Amino acid sequence: MERANSQATRDNPEASDGGHSDSELGEPGYDVVGCGMRLRFVMPLLGTCLAASVAVAKPADEDAAFKKRLAALSAKSGQTIRVTMKPTDDPAAVPDTVGSGPVLVAGGRMDIYTPPLLTPQDIQTVIQQHMVDVRTCYKQQLSEDPEWADRLILDLAIKKTGRISEVSVAPRRVKRAAIGKCLMSRVPKWKFPEFTGETDDGITQEVVNASFPFSFSVN
Repeated sequence: MERANSQATRDNPEASDGGHSDSELGEPGYDVVGCGMRLRFVMPLLGTCLAASVAVAKPADEDAAFKKRLAALSAKSGQTIRVTMKPTDDPAAVPDTVGSGPVLVAGGRMDIYTPPLLTPQDIQTVIQQHMVDVRTCYKQQLSEDPEWADRLILDLAIKKTGRISEVSVAPRRVKRAAIGKCLMSRVPKWKFPEFTGETDDGITQEVVNASFPFSFSVN
């Protein structure tokens, strides 16, 4: 009987493959063990497995890149906008100081003058105007996690009209959190001073990009 079964297997290789024919598995190919299972003709799937392995390492890589960028921004601007509050605090009760310097009070511009570009002070002034939004978003985060403390970078692309064309929050783990979703909803409504975009070399700059580091902590 053993000899008969062996002969049958040689005559019909499908018998040793669980009864599956090549027409069921696709064209004849390689048997490869990968991703915890045995696969036939697995080259496209193997690529998927490798991609999954790479994706596992991405959060750590992103966090390292974020910390490096945060340090560079903080060193360049000399100031991180610090938000400190309790879960029970009123978001509208903005303290007198934010970060290492005083809160900037918005200075209205004369309508007869439209500057060529926005200055960092122009942008920071508007951010300070909207600190209630920032604190409201932090309060939403604290309602989910009363001890949440972290840092983020707010990236803005501001058009000549003063409207925001793009906004982003880094890193992605914070962008996906309640505070990130809240900021992504509120910040696009902010309005900055208009500018002409005309530079000294005759090129018109349509957009001003700005990035600001924030630090959030519970007091």
